[in-house]
Amino acid sequence: MENVFLKECFLTDIIKYDALSVWEKLMIGKELKLEFNSTLYNSGKKCIFANLIDDSKGTQKIGVLTEEDAKMIDQIMSMGWKNVFSCRISQVDNEATNDQRIKVAIYIQRCPKSR
Repeated sequence: MENVFLKECFLTDIIKYDALSVWEKLMIGKELKLEFNSTLYNSGKKCIFANLIDDSKGTQKIGVLTEEDAKMIDQIMSMGWKNVFSCRISQVDNEATNDQRIKVAIYIQRCPKSR
């Protein structure tokens, strides 16, 4: 399947989820897994986590999409379409503020055209 660019956005709460403990693994192009969480989060909002995939340790949450960035993705994932997205790190900046240190590019998988 071909991936089509959907949007680019920053991750928030990177300190809360201890992204700095795996900072050396966070490289541009590194694949992350998006995780829809239907439980209430911060004042009743749903959230989408970004998880670092580590073959030896499973996955580790490193942040969440902002509420604004997560709205459309949340609607699609809550309908059961959780596996249509892929996510890659597009920016890692040591000097930026915490809410702008990690930027991700989100793609949606395009189904092959039927012939």
